[in-house]
Amino acid sequence: MRQSASANAKSRGTKENKMLLVDAGFKPLMGDSHEVMSVYYGERIVAFSEMLQHLNILENASEIEFLCREITTARKALNKIHLKKDFTA
Repeated sequence: MRQSASANAKSRGTKENKMLLVDAGFKPLMGDSHEVMSVYYGERIVAFSEMLQHLNILENASEIEFLCREITTARKALNKIHLKKDFTA
């Protein structure tokens, strides 16, 4: 069976969306200041949350999974930063 043109275009669109989301992602931050790193990860969480608001669970399930994973990773990093800041201060 061959996929219809619309289904084929839809699957290509999903791959392109994933690439855009990966490109929109942030690189790991090598910073020496707790304030800089906390602002970075805070903005990262906000940016991914805003991207998440525009997605539909029926059409963009894999993108939603990716964004949720990135948000939880950023939150864990932010928690570690705050724990280190409280411990060293």
